[in-house]
Amino acid sequence: MWSEPIYECEQCGACCANHGSFPATGFVFLTKDESKRMKRLRLSVVQASGNSFLGTRSRAGAEIAPVCVAFRGDVGGKCHCSIYTSRPRACRRFEVGSLLCREARAAAGLGGP
Repeated sequence: MWSEPIYECEQCGACCANHGSFPATGFVFLTKDESKRMKRLRLSVVQASGNSFLGTRSRAGAEIAPVCVAFRGDVGGKCHCSIYTSRPRACRRFEVGSLLCREARAAAGLGGP
């Protein structure tokens, strides 16, 4: 019988919150093609140190980490990715329940590794 926690992405969203990533206004690394695609989707793309990142937006409450511009809903509540089928490769490689997932949950105050 399965004894590990079950992670429900549409009730979490911790991986979509920027808890100290570089740069502070950017979040997910984008390839050149992904950058163009995100711009066509009218999402903000941030340039830093010669790289492109999907932008972030602030949320209510100064102490709350900003979230990806494609994130909809509340971290720890009902939420989803507005570009899920077009999401960048870095997001596609992020595995539910992985160490990175659990670390993001811990940083968001949702339990951790």
